[in-house]
Amino acid sequence: MSGLSWPVLVPLLTAPAAVVAVLVWVRRNLLAVHVRGGSMRPSYREGDRVLVRRVAAGRLRTGDVVVADAFTFPGVHSGTPSGRHAAPAPGPGAVRSQASGPGTRADWMIKRVAAVPGDPRPVSVPARAGETAVPDGCLVLLGDNAGHSLDSRHFGYAPAGSVVGRVVRLLGAPEPRR
Repeated sequence: MSGLSWPVLVPLLTAPAAVVAVLVWVRRNLLAVHVRGGSMRPSYREGDRVLVRRVAAGRLRTGDVVVADAFTFPGVHSGTPSGRHAAPAPGPGAVRSQASGPGTRADWMIKRVAAVPGDPRPVSVPARAGETAVPDGCLVLLGDNAGHSLDSRHFGYAPAGSVVGRVVRLLGAPEPRR
């Protein structure tokens, strides 16, 4: 029988499968997101591009910067442009949507986790009757630039399930940082 032997064929067949597996993992777990608006200044500015890793809400900690679906928050209604502070980065494979309905990427916002379930409720966040701690299934999300941020100070607790992922790093900025 002519052709390649098994010791040569096995690596030739497994290498492409490994590459496909890595690409599938990256596609399911990582997102590139463009920052819109000034709510996270000075940490992130308009036009910055950040890498976001999808994580379970239970793995979030105070201080993490997250991307969340704004339309799952109480008090943020479909079509409210002030709730939009992040958009998907254009590029190969990016789904671009001009829609403003729930679940579209144009409806994401970027905020810092200020409190997780069980943490004391920040005084700037509206409380439900008699509570002093953040309830289970909820987060307090705040923009770094308080004067220019629509966040938990306005709409109260954010559902933990609204978090799309945690910001891992800055990928690029439209202007050099100083």
